[in-house]
Amino acid sequence: MILYKLTDSQKRIWYTESLFPDTSVSNVVVRKTFDSLNFPLMKKAIQFFVEAYELMRVRLSEQNGLEPAQYVVNDPMVTVKVVDLGEMKEEELAQWFEKQAKQSFALYDADLYDFTLVKRGGKVDLLIRCHHILVDGISIVLVAQKIETIYKQLIDREIVEPIVPVPFQRYLAAESEYLQSKRFQQDQQFWQHEFATISESLSARVDALYERSLTANRIVYPISEKVKRKLEAFCQAYHVSLNTLMLSALFIYFSRIYNEREVVLGSYFSNRKAKDRTALGMFVSTVPVRMEVNEEQPVLEWIRETQRKQMRILRHQKYPYNRLIQEMRQHGQDIKQLFTVGMDYQEVGVEGDPIFNGYDFNELSLHIKKYTMTDRLVLSIDYRQEMFSQSEVDQLVERIIKLVIDMIQSPDQLVARLEICSEQEKQQMLVEFNSTQAEYPKEKTLHALFEEQVDLTPHNIAVVFQEEQLTFMELNEQANRLARVLRQRGVKPDDRVGLMMERSLEVIVGILAILKAGGAYVPIDPEYPVERIQFMLSDSGARLVLSQASIMERLQSVGGESVQWLEVTSTEGMEAFNLSSINQSTDLAYVIYTSGTTGQPKGVMVEHRNVVRLLLNDASLFDFDQNDIWTLFHSYCFDFSVWEMYGALLYGGKLVIVPSQVTKEPKQFLELLRREKVTILNQTPSAFDHLAQQEMNHEESDLMVRKVIFGGEALSPRKLSHWKRKYPHTQLINMYGITEITVHATYKEITELEIESNVSNIGKPIPTLQTMVLDHNKNLVPIGVTGELYISGEGVARGYLNQRELTKERFIESPFVTGERMYRTGDLAYWLENGDLVYMGRIDQQVKVRGYRIEPGEIESALLEHAQVMDVTVRDWQTEAGDDCFLCAYVVSSQPIAVTELREHLRQKLPEYMIPSFFVAMEQIPLTSNGKVDRNALPEPSSEFQPEYVPPITELEEQLVAIWEEVLGIDRIGVTDHFFERGGHSLKAIALTSKIDEVLNVQINLSTIFQYPRIRQLAIYLNHTETQSNNPTGLTLFNQKTDSSLFCFPSIIGFGTIFSGMAQLIKTHSLYGFDFIDDKDLLQKYIDQMVEIQPKGPYTLLGYSAGCTLIFELAKRMESQGYEISSLIMVDGLPRTEKRWVSEDNVQQQAAEEVEMWYVQYHLDTYFSQYTKQDFVERVKCYHMYLNRLLNSGRVQAPIHLITSTDELPEREIWRNMTSRFYRYQGAGNHMDMLITPYFEQNAEIIRDILHN
Repeated sequence: MILYKLTDSQKRIWYTESLFPDTSVSNVVVRKTFDSLNFPLMKKAIQFFVEAYELMRVRLSEQNGLEPAQYVVNDPMVTVKVVDLGEMKEEELAQWFEKQAKQSFALYDADLYDFTLVKRGGKVDLLIRCHHILVDGISIVLVAQKIETIYKQLIDREIVEPIVPVPFQRYLAAESEYLQSKRFQQDQQFWQHEFATISESLSARVDALYERSLTANRIVYPISEKVKRKLEAFCQAYHVSLNTLMLSALFIYFSRIYNEREVVLGSYFSNRKAKDRTALGMFVSTVPVRMEVNEEQPVLEWIRETQRKQMRILRHQKYPYNRLIQEMRQHGQDIKQLFTVGMDYQEVGVEGDPIFNGYDFNELSLHIKKYTMTDRLVLSIDYRQEMFSQSEVDQLVERIIKLVIDMIQSPDQLVARLEICSEQEKQQMLVEFNSTQAEYPKEKTLHALFEEQVDLTPHNIAVVFQEEQLTFMELNEQANRLARVLRQRGVKPDDRVGLMMERSLEVIVGILAILKAGGAYVPIDPEYPVERIQFMLSDSGARLVLSQASIMERLQSVGGESVQWLEVTSTEGMEAFNLSSINQSTDLAYVIYTSGTTGQPKGVMVEHRNVVRLLLNDASLFDFDQNDIWTLFHSYCFDFSVWEMYGALLYGGKLVIVPSQVTKEPKQFLELLRREKVTILNQTPSAFDHLAQQEMNHEESDLMVRKVIFGGEALSPRKLSHWKRKYPHTQLINMYGITEITVHATYKEITELEIESNVSNIGKPIPTLQTMVLDHNKNLVPIGVTGELYISGEGVARGYLNQRELTKERFIESPFVTGERMYRTGDLAYWLENGDLVYMGRIDQQVKVRGYRIEPGEIESALLEHAQVMDVTVRDWQTEAGDDCFLCAYVVSSQPIAVTELREHLRQKLPEYMIPSFFVAMEQIPLTSNGKVDRNALPEPSSEFQPEYVPPITELEEQLVAIWEEVLGIDRIGVTDHFFERGGHSLKAIALTSKIDEVLNVQINLSTIFQYPRIRQLAIYLNHTETQSNNPTGLTLFNQKTDSSLFCFPSIIGFGTIFSGMAQLIKTHSLYGFDFIDDKDLLQKYIDQMVEIQPKGPYTLLGYSAGCTLIFELAKRMESQGYEISSLIMVDGLPRTEKRWVSEDNVQQQAAEEVEMWYVQYHLDTYFSQYTKQDFVERVKCYHMYLNRLLNSGRVQAPIHLITSTDELPEREIWRNMTSRFYRYQGAGNHMDMLITPYFEQNAEIIRDILHN
């Protein structure tokens, strides 16, 4: 038996079979029908055929798991099965043949063919099934033809003409010769250049293919005679092939579907020379065709370009596709195949009947066959059943046929003008999905409508803040008084008035007053950096700022002399009745600033009518009324506040202003919701997620909320499941929106169905707005295809203040309605069949972080203003769970820059929500081959740029590490890592406080996380807080409880925290640190606490510096009370041999000077951030006062172990006389450095030895 290597084509088939064993994925099947048949002669014909063709007798030989070999079997005995199906119905018959086609072959040492004669009614079918490793699609039809020819010769004269097929060895030799040829080298060079790079999106589509089942279906679409004639006439007139025409159309179609200019489609060439036309074998070449669709070309020129590309590829078609894939993988490109859609064209003389094997490697395969003998044109589509429905494929074929007809009817038009939507789809998307006409009070202003509501409900509570409240009448009168002052200051329509206030009733008064005066308010957060406030005042042209006294004291100089400031309560002597209105509904109501790409924010100009139609129209989707209670949760600088404020006030409801601190504390916010009986809640999904988690810890279902309205960022519906179960009658409503179209644009109620599917369904356009999904040429894209979301209608804002070009770019003329404007959102979406929209993220670099729109370019511009920053790029990342987004800045600098310095630099220019969570130092920013930033090459910050890892020691630290890792979604967090430098932000901090409460049953405020952002700091704080509340001695356990304890007493610094690091190195004992306490009987309090922890002796005490005098006195007292002391470990302490009389003022001054020195030398604010400087001064003063009154005398029974510093302090030897057992050890470091690195580790080793012995 001679073994031969597989050819490249065969290797590809074998590899496929290896990936999907025991399937029919590599079957090629044909069915030939006869009216009548001589069964013995047909069997003889089949035997003759197999004997004549070596190729049919090839088998595979397994080679110990490696690539198999092949060999030829001589003298085969061919088995032909006979099956009688009787009078089976056509549908059942088709299913039977399909089942047979899916029978798999035994791959090794077995025949790779199968012949079955099928009797059915008055006809007989010859069913031939072969493995693809033997024959290709053309060959299987030839097999049927050749057997039929032999059969007919046997029927006619019983003599078969000799068959002289190409020897199998020559078939193999031909490939070997090619691989050694110059042509092979040229082909290789061509293909390596053609696919030197591949797009990220292609890789993603291929990966998605391999995650789905291969199971596929085939639908056959006969092309009508009328269309066929048109196609043939065009091809003949312009000298192009039907193959070229169809391929050029597919490139245009999938360019639009994928929203990409460059597309790769699979094409299949027979790879047969003229002499090979009737040869059997695996000849077919798989060829990836890569083209960039130039939509500015005329259609005919595009077709000719496709033709030229085909001709170039035809010269290199012989190069094995699998070899190209292997070479790409060897060069680091992780790709399994180069296309997901394939097309082949065949002109067939005799109509065989190939049977589909039920599998496809592509998402779609299009087979175009022209049957020359019957002059028929047939399009067959194979499609993955998990990826398409039959109706979707029907629609696809309808679109492609329409596209081809449009191309041949208008060959001179630009490709960009071609549409791929069917007329039915256009009608659906433009009319049916956008039936949103509604009437609203077009001529009325916001303040006029508010005044109407005041007349209806004058004594209802309008607004509440903490203990204060105003009725509608009181609110209206205060606003009127202030509006008169503003009028006197010259405010008129479209004037912008700055509004800079803390949360209070005055915010609402101020907004209404500015509107009543005729102006438009410009909200400015007083916590913004001064530079940003100055820009907003200058850009808005605000000549007047309405504010509060506390803010004016701090910021009144901002803006210079051109800006006047007015205190909001300066209304003395003003009348309270309504002013006469000087506004029209088309006047400005407000200008809200959002992030901008130029490095500065941009102001969005919104008119009264834009807001009015949002809340008051005759097709409203809401049932708000005067019984509703709303919260003003969001900042008045965020447009969600517009919805919250007017939603309450224009319907007569109550508006509860949420204090700033409460917005950050879910538990407190829930208490407010209960206390105020809030019915309408508006939240970003991120904020609500933390709120919902907190509510799940509350047993009763006692909230009164009837609607939760989401906006500001993408919603993950699955996260709402727990809330929905607890509050099944609360409506959950997802509303997509953007400032430029006035808060909200779409509406979708989230039910169990959406929660289960977890798709970000944003629903349908709200009344008075229309939504369109368009491609980059502003053509409609088909249902189910992602495109850019455009919004038109009465909510579209006036534009950007002082930015005419940007306004022209984003607010464009509608191609569908003359005279109407559309806003280009930059967001991606697609239509569902029912007219709902699904949100798919951003088309550009703009990101949304916790509801805030952020242009990374603005952050980049601010960073580039730093003197050492040479280059920078900012991108967003998703957490591993996909439930949060954070920013990372990649910085190239002329010298190393501390992260803290970069953060502080940005804080001078940007609001806190724009500060990146991570900063990564780079040698250079990676670029793509076309010179753009290669975002995929930027390293993920959570995995590669971690600080030095310090492991947890105590049980509490381990618990906190686990909590941090869960909240931040990253691993290997050390106890010295900074929460906000590992991806934390305010919402994550809220989640952290909730999780600590849940796991540790400890309630802390959000401010605690900002104060103690490191785990070790937080653990010490939590321990200290707990012990301070439980005992007066300030006792802290620094590690886990063991059978033995070591009680430690501090130096003059007064806090036991100095011993926290020792717990890393001393693990055999529970290490307790005592604070110094100012108490007349401090010794007994210490003893009581130690005995409570350890009821029986012996006791081991350790003191550092002044703590040595303390433990000596403690030991004397304890021994006198009968307690056994095993050891006194003294770290470089001096005995007190005389009392000192110093005034308290002098001691106070001494303590202050010492603490100041320690802050400078030892950075106490870093290591002891839980204490203020005054805490230290007070503790040190009290400690000094105690020591000044102390005289160490007498002896103890316990041994004294003295560890000395490198300082010369002879007085230390006095301890030798105060015990019968004295041991002295030379420690490391001077007196002040003995408990800090690197000396600390050496001294701890001495302590370990003492404890061990």
